[in-house]
Amino acid sequence: MIEKIVEKCKTHLGEDLHSIYIRGSISRGLGIDSVSDLDTFAITNKEINDIDLKWIDKVEQELNKKYIIVNGVELSYYYIKDVLETNKFSIIPFMIKTHSICVYGEDLSGHLPNYKADTTLGNEHLMNLKNQVHQAKEDLDGNENIEDILDCCGWVMKIIVRAGLARSKVWDTMHGFEIRTNIPDVDVIYFDEKNIDERTEKNLEAELRVILPDIPWSVKNEARMHVLNDIPPYISSEDAISKFPETATALGVKVDKNNKLILTAPCGIEDVLNLELKPTPYFRETKERAVIYEERINKKNWKAVWHKIQVHHIEIY
Repeated sequence: MIEKIVEKCKTHLGEDLHSIYIRGSISRGLGIDSVSDLDTFAITNKEINDIDLKWIDKVEQELNKKYIIVNGVELSYYYIKDVLETNKFSIIPFMIKTHSICVYGEDLSGHLPNYKADTTLGNEHLMNLKNQVHQAKEDLDGNENIEDILDCCGWVMKIIVRAGLARSKVWDTMHGFEIRTNIPDVDVIYFDEKNIDERTEKNLEAELRVILPDIPWSVKNEARMHVLNDIPPYISSEDAISKFPETATALGVKVDKNNKLILTAPCGIEDVLNLELKPTPYFRETKERAVIYEERINKKNWKAVWHKIQVHHIEIY
């Protein structure tokens, strides 16, 4: 399939083609049959506006019809001078450097800087996420094609899930890990006081596994969790997030009723970016919560995975 993509690009672009990259789960050997997309982008020797790219849609349709082993093939194109312009942060050079494989032509990764996870990178990721959700809204507006709707919703879900894994991704990057750290679970929370049956949560987990079976889903109704944690009831999902044990895990992303992306970070994102593991204010309030925090720190043993993080303890008297 990759050979066919290279062949098509060479045929249509000729000398204007510099190199081709694949990125995402397939490039890392983590692809899942009929679930993973094959994201491909080509670097051109000529500005994009000066190249005829009308053939792309037809080629994508041909590849998607022929190779059902992937969920879809996407072809994108970028001008080489724009990629090598690194005076300001740009997502394409970052992707080439960190999680792409060159399958044709000269690999540009050696000409790009070693990126460090910081506030600029985090904000760029969130801006891309917001733009992608907006794009999905435009694609779905007035679209009654069930297949298109399912594809688009699945795509948005993948984007949001990846954003939810930001903490481990940031820490992996700042430690120079070439292989992603395994994630024990991906938390999805909601708030429904009228139905606190745990079986509903398990049913939702099962539905999510059908859509994205490679993700270790964990679904929790925060209207029920205070009972398990023996604390006063939460008033919302946001309230529950603010009362997570660690500031670095007190993060959430959702799409609101107006299809706007909302980041919930009641304790900020500085601790994640600064490799600091601190208790949230809520867990500093009582000795009992402080004990839970310290027990969790020992159980999770994050320091054994990311040795550069600084763990802040609570003195218990």
